[in-house]
Order: sequence, then structure tokens, then C-alpha cells
Amino acid sequence: MAKFSPDGTQLIWSTYFPESADALAVDGSGSVYVAGETEDPNFPSTPAVSLGQVRTGYTARSGAFLTKISASGDRIVYSAVLVAGSLPCYPNGSTCALASAWASGTGVAVDAAGNAYLAGNTDTFMGALGGGKNGIGGFVAKINAAGTAISYLTFIGQGFTSDIMSAFPFNGVSSIAADGLGNAYTAGYTSDSHFPVTPGAYQTVGAGAFVIKLGPDGTAQWATYLGARGAESPKAMALDSSGTVWVCGTTTSADFPNSAGSVSGDFIAGLSSSGSALSYGTVFPTGIASQSLAVDSAGLLHMAGPGALVSTVKPVQTMAPRVFGVANAAAGPLGGRVSPGEVISIYGAHIGPAQPVAAIPDSSGTYPTTLGGVQVSLDFYGYLTPLPLLSVSDSQISTVAPPVAYWVAGISQIIRVTVNGEAVPGFTVALGEADPQIFQSSNGFAAAVNQDGSINSAAHPAKPGSVISIWATGVGLINTNLTTGKVATAAGDLFCCTVYNAAYSDFAADVLYGGTAPGIVTGVVQINFQVSASSRTYFIGARDRASKPVTIYITP
Repeated sequence: MAKFSPDGTQLIWSTYFPESADALAVDGSGSVYVAGETEDPNFPSTPAVSLGQVRTGYTARSGAFLTKISASGDRIVYSAVLVAGSLPCYPNGSTCALASAWASGTGVAVDAAGNAYLAGNTDTFMGALGGGKNGIGGFVAKINAAGTAISYLTFIGQGFTSDIMSAFPFNGVSSIAADGLGNAYTAGYTSDSHFPVTPGAYQTVGAGAFVIKLGPDGTAQWATYLGARGAESPKAMALDSSGTVWVCGTTTSADFPNSAGSVSGDFIAGLSSSGSALSYGTVFPTGIASQSLAVDSAGLLHMAGPGALVSTVKPVQTMAPRVFGVANAAAGPLGGRVSPGEVISIYGAHIGPAQPVAAIPDSSGTYPTTLGGVQVSLDFYGYLTPLPLLSVSDSQISTVAPPVAYWVAGISQIIRVTVNGEAVPGFTVALGEADPQIFQSSNGFAAAVNQDGSINSAAHPAKPGSVISIWATGVGLINTNLTTGKVATAAGDLFCCTVYNAAYSDFAADVLYGGTAPGIVTGVVQINFQVSASSRTYFIGARDRASKPVTIYITP
């Protein structure tokens, strides 16, 4: 863990910690609270706020921890460890005493009085205190400000839907927040059709996620389902000064309340302080807002994605056009890295026409720089380079970065988008030498063609020793004299890539060709290589960068 100065220019302190921290919070005095899971019997534990004993072996018991560290980062103030207990497996009362069990901390919060709150999950019973409720699955524990007592430990719902207990609980919590009055708010997932939603809640019909408010004594104030016809997975929470409860996570629901335009990906939802209404809902492209969430005094939301992209958004129902991130069109995380000649996807809100438009190259094989009222340029210190457009829509633009000779890794440029003559705020990208990724089919296997011309599939696997073709982009097309936005008319070996056996990463396959892909826009490269009987999974390397591995169907 590390603490930096407010402007990020100085390291105040840093320290190792005996376990990985899955959640972190800071109080008004600068003390740090971390939560996670430990399997170490010697993990620091304060007896007054701990339950059970971590142990290893056949009857292993892990514990959910909440550890408070001093503001100077030099000592542990207290450490609460709540250890998994025993699980009654059958209605007749027999137990699984010899089975291993787990408990993990997934979220931590602290209120204005210094009380700390631990959200976690377990597959076993733990004794409930302070009038709390027994169960399995998601739980919330409150530690008093002095670190001398557990104020309550309560479970969220039953955790199961039948008389037979399950080692796979039906309720799980992922995040927690606390207000100045000592109320705790937690969000998570559920498959429990009897989850205890409250009358008048925003959503009383079953869904894959929930939000619940607990009073200072741990009793439920309100509880609501959250979601639509797909699957929702909350990841983080925040509260604003008006009492709105903000939740972010992932969704596959096309009908999730939405103001940004994406049909699935990451969501942010705002619930009223009473839990009776949804004040805001939107869906962003995957990787934008599912990692962390905070809200400032002006009501501006600060969100982070798993690819380390941090953004802000003003929560209004009609979102202004903006770019959220850029990704390799074949695969890879959403972020802000672009390499020369790379086919990229620009994701955002209202950055194109409501109905998607696909480009058709002209008679010379050139793609247009204006499509559906959209124009995209790369701003290099004020010099604008129009980019060719492959397709445009309300939430996604596909284009090709120029294979320029003056490309310098680490230099920033700005992606500028114009929609029907109106400029969208620019998005800064960092230039990289390469970001190779392989195009895949919808099932996650490589989009590949066998030596006999058949599409590689379960019905038509490649024979060991045969040559197979795959396609990739982001290999770093520097000084190749290729024209941006032109369809390649002939083969031209660029010697761009090495193909590796994923099972033996130091083993390189025999590459026969790695260059332009005739009939496809410049920026996409075709790679022909010889497959091996020893592996079905491969990745490519270009300019010391490696792609994600892809799987190919190979004859057994």
C-alpha cells in the first residue's frame, strides 16, 4: 500500500501487507482500512473483534479480515478476522465438519464516527452478534471506533432457497458504503427467489442483483432488487450528500435503464435514499466503470475500469456526447493506447448516428473519412490527420490509426470526433510501438482458415503439421509506406510477427507469412503458420509485445 501527496508528486509512505487487499477505505484522520481474505494462521488478529481461528489442512478455515492501519502507515491499530465455521449439510443435522470452508472480505467502509464496516461472503455459518441473523453467503460486520468490539454481524438473506444447505451460497455481497448516521449500504448478487425485498422498494421482482440499507444496529431499513432481464454484478458503491446510493458493476441486460447508448457492459445506477426509486441509470462500454466509484461534493461521478482508465461523468439523463476510451478492434482492454496502423474501436456516448452505418470503400479501395455525419482526426500538436472510417454508431466508431514514420512511443495525441459538425470533447491517447491482438470468432476461438480453405471449426479442425491463417492488428506498422484506409490489393510480407505455442511460450511456430491481408483494409495483417500437434492455443508477438492467446481447432 502507498500514500501519495494530494497532487501525486510525492510518496508519503509505503508498506508491505501480509495479504492482498481486496478493498480499501480511509477515515477523516487518514487511517487506512483494508479488507480481504487470509489463509494464514499467523495473520495479525485482535481477539476482541475476531471470531474463530484460521487453520490449514483437510479442515482448512480461511477468514475475512478488516485491518486498520495508522495514518502514518507504521502500525496496525487493530485487525478483525472472522473465520469460516461449520456447515450443516443436511436437514437431519449431520455436518460437513471435515470439509474445508472459506470466508472473505470484499468491501470496507468507515463512518464519520470511526466505526468500520466489513462486507464479505462465506460458505458456512458464523455466529451472529448484536441481534444479527445467522445464515450463509453475504454478511456485514460492524466494528466499533475503538476497535474493541463487534457491534453486529448479520447475514444478507438466507443464503439458500431449500432445506438442503449448499456450499455455493445464493447471496453474495461485493461492496459497502456508510453514511454519517451509522447506516450501512451494501450491494451484491443473488439467485434467491425469496430475497427479503421490502414493500415500496424500487424493484420487488426478482433480478440478479440487490441493494440493501442497514440501520446502525444492523437491521434492514430497505432492500431492493436491481437489474433487468440479463445478469447484473455490482462491484462498487458510493453515497452523495443528498443520500443517493450509487452502484456500479457489469450488466448483460439490453433493457437496463440507460442514457449512454451502450447495450451491455458496465452500468452505473443511482437509487433514492429511501430505496424506492431509480434516479439515474446508464450503461457504458465494458471496462469503463466496473472497478471503482466515487462521488465528489459537486455530485460529479468518478469511475474507474479494470483497465486502469479513470473517467468522470455528470449524472444527467441526457448524456452529452463524449468519448470514453479506445481499444484494439480485435481484442484487448479499453484504455487509451494506440499503435501505428492499428485498427481501433472508439467507444463513447452519442458519438455517431442512432442507426449503425458501415462504410463501403470507393473504386480505388479507399475508405471514407466522413461517414454518417461523423469525422475522426488524430491531433498531433495541432496537426490534424483525418482517419478512415470503417463503421460508425451511437456508441462505437471503427477506424484505422495512420502507419506514420514519425510515430514516437510515449508521445500523446488527441482523438477528435465531430458529429454533424459538432465537436465532441477530445480524448488523449498514448502512442505505443505495438499492441498485437488476434481477431476471434464469437465463441472465443481464433477466426482462422485451414490450409484446405475451410473455416477452422469443431467440424473442420486443422491437421497437425498443416498451415493455418489467422488475422491480427496492432502489430506496429512503422515505415512500411502503407496508405491508411486503403484495401490491400496484394500480398506483401512485412515479417511482422512471431507465433508462440501458449503451452510452451519459448517455442515459436514456423511462420510462413506475416503481412498485408489482400482484400482487407491496411492495418489488418494475415499470418500463416504451421500448427503443432502439441498445442491448440497460440499467441503472437510483435515488437516485444504479446497478444492474448487464442484457441484453434486441431485434429486430436
